[in-house]
Amino acid sequence: MIDWAARIGISAGRLRLIENKPGAPEGIAGDNRALEFSGYSIALEMFEGEGPFVICNDTLLRVHWSQGWARLIALWLYENVGNTRVEIWGDIRQEEIVWEEKPAIYLASWLWVLPNRASLDAFKQLLDRVVNQPLGEPSAPYLDYYKNWLGKPWWAGGWYGSPNEAELSRKLKSIRMEHALSLEIHRHYPEAMFSLGWNYPYLYRAIRLVDRFLARYHAMKRAFFRL
Repeated sequence: MIDWAARIGISAGRLRLIENKPGAPEGIAGDNRALEFSGYSIALEMFEGEGPFVICNDTLLRVHWSQGWARLIALWLYENVGNTRVEIWGDIRQEEIVWEEKPAIYLASWLWVLPNRASLDAFKQLLDRVVNQPLGEPSAPYLDYYKNWLGKPWWAGGWYGSPNEAELSRKLKSIRMEHALSLEIHRHYPEAMFSLGWNYPYLYRAIRLVDRFLARYHAMKRAFFRL
């Protein structure tokens, strides 16, 4: 992680590793009460200075093309030096299917880039609202859609994680919180959501293509080797 951070200009002294797994020997202990989202909230409390700030979970080094993402983030940071607007950058998703629980455009929850302190403060306020408020009962079409998606085999584009009941339940909760957070961004800062791919569409497409390959590869490994 230190090497990856150095690629985008973050020194080792500025890294904050939140470890949600109980009893982990390294990192700052998280409580895992809201999965990675409560870990993000802890990290935001610890960040110092005026930014920029980068937040991600451990899938960066497992199922994403970390070198490609480092290049893309570095380009954005270089072009936005001195930016004081409230902006939240990330890996954006745009889908035709919309429910009350999910906007048409939302940010994937594995990566967030905040260009300045104002963006961090705004993001933390929205994140804490999602972390501290219970999720409402989801609609049947929304719940059925994501249960079906999580249950797809690896070759049909399903989830790359472990298909046991506990992991499926955890992932469904993460999806719901991911959508809830983007709804909060749309509601309170409708002009703040930015895709890291907008300014560099060809690089972004290449990164997403490699990401898809890596996700399918890891899903195949789990299916055949129980890894």
